[in-house]
Amino acid sequence: MREEQEELRDSLLLDIYGGLLTQKQREALHMQLDLDYSLSEIAENQGVTRQAALDAVKRGIARLRELEKSLRIYERFARSMGVLARMEALAERQGNQEMLEALREARSIWED
Repeated sequence: MREEQEELRDSLLLDIYGGLLTQKQREALHMQLDLDYSLSEIAENQGVTRQAALDAVKRGIARLRELEKSLRIYERFARSMGVLARMEALAERQGNQEMLEALREARSIWED
């Protein structure tokens, strides 16, 4: 997986599992993944050393990936979205508006 794709995946994992991290880890990852802060900026915002910020980020990412390995919520999300997209395309080709609306409603459950 390319670095950019890994960052996007980690950001989504943070959305899914962030509540299971420590507050410091969650904040550090949010600043790095969502706000694109440098480690120095994270350290300054958290009032810690750059090394402590790096540790929080590394441990947080490791925990997110560990949780995903066990629970596989992101994997199921990604697979579900792929299946929904194929079904929506099929319903659209067939002109089945009722099915298309139901599929879009199912997609919105994941996107909220």
